[in-house]
Amino acid sequence: MAEAGSRYPDPLSAITDRRWSTKQPTEQEIRTAQADVRCKEKTGLVALWAAADTRLQNDAIRAHPKKFRELKAVKDRQLEAARRVLARG
Repeated sequence: MAEAGSRYPDPLSAITDRRWSTKQPTEQEIRTAQADVRCKEKTGLVALWAAADTRLQNDAIRAHPKKFRELKAVKDRQLEAARRVLARG
């Protein structure tokens, strides 16, 4: 971002910049968003965050297997009910 002329203290600050609270995006906002995407691609930030999130989620699943089996069972029942409703369509 700095290479593109934007200075933010962290990767999420550009998103919450009050200057972007307009009805329509400004040219500056569009340029900043494009620079943000290029920066995240160049640094591999999204992949890094995704890997960290996956690791945290897998750790939680391993720490609480019974709870996650229960959650899966509920989700499976909900999906089956939705499929039955859609099949009537």
